[in-house]
Amino acid sequence: MIVSPKIIKLKNGREAYVRSPALSEISLIYSFISRIYDESEYMLRTPEEVKRYTVDAGRKALEIINSSPCDCLLMCLIGDEPVGMCKVSYGHLVKIRHRGTISIGVRREYWGQGIGRKLMELQIALAKELSGPLQLELDYIDGNERAGNLYRSLGFTVTGRKPNAVRQPDGRLLDEYSMVLKLR
Repeated sequence: MIVSPKIIKLKNGREAYVRSPALSEISLIYSFISRIYDESEYMLRTPEEVKRYTVDAGRKALEIINSSPCDCLLMCLIGDEPVGMCKVSYGHLVKIRHRGTISIGVRREYWGQGIGRKLMELQIALAKELSGPLQLELDYIDGNERAGNLYRSLGFTVTGRKPNAVRQPDGRLLDEYSMVLKLR
């Protein structure tokens, strides 16, 4: 799904631009993704795993997202620099088509500016406009209180906890929480 560009106001008064990324921006997307995986231990993949992705595979994935009637990737930019992204993918099997999975990433230096909240709010609003989706789902890793608090404030509720679900590179085992937001 391609979304019309929007201007959002950040907590510090600056403006940012939110839109669907173009296929020609795949290198920009990869650079952003590599950076956020370096900046936070609460992402599911390690920076090394992210670096294995190829530009061709990313281009194909973005083509599928952009041509989908419901899957959506939003990119938040300050100037020409991506500072946040939020993706929603829906189940393509008949029995799970009503469920969307939402994920988000924001560059560390922009944490606390309201970018994550704005991206999530835009994706939630888009999901409510569609006729099929009944719920959005996400998982977050124990210790990422900033994310957990954001999700709860948007109406997501914890539906489960997977003990020791994530093994950090240093060997620590962390729980993973599943959350759901009912759309209707």
